[in-house]
Order: sequence, then structure tokens, then C-alpha cells
Amino acid sequence: MAVLPVKDVVRTPERLVGVALAGAVALNFPLLYLFGGPGTVFGVPRLYVYIFVVWAVVIALLALVIRAPRRDRESRGEIDRGPPRA
Repeated sequence: MAVLPVKDVVRTPERLVGVALAGAVALNFPLLYLFGGPGTVFGVPRLYVYIFVVWAVVIALLALVIRAPRRDRESRGEIDRGPPRA
């Protein structure tokens, strides 16, 4: 059985779990309470801005985690992209 070097090991499931846990912590009560007070950002309540920003960051991180292994495999030639399109 071949042993892959540490840099070639894909840890996508662990990273997905980490992003999900970070998102859950960021949307948990203690942090929501900090942004739930009075005040606005460009006329929008701070809590709404915080929830939207956390949601957008979690989606962006998930996209990065999911796309990264594919780019690595393409660069090593493990993924066949098929014949070139005309």
C-alpha cells in the first residue's frame, strides 16, 4: 500500500466539518447577543448585517474547501477534461 506524502492528503471532510462548526458558533446566542443591541449599519440593524455577513462568509469558505481538491487533482493530471471543445 502506497503512503501519500502529507501535502497530498486531501482533508475535505475535516475542513467541511470545521467550517460548519465555525458557522454554528458564529450564529450562536452569545455572538448574536453582541450584535442585537441598538444601532444600524447604513440603516440596516446590526444583527441583520452580522447574520448576512456570516452566512456569506460560510458559503464562500465552503466553496473554497470544495473547489480546492479539484484544482489540485487537475494540476497533477488526475482528472481527464476530455477532448478540447471547438
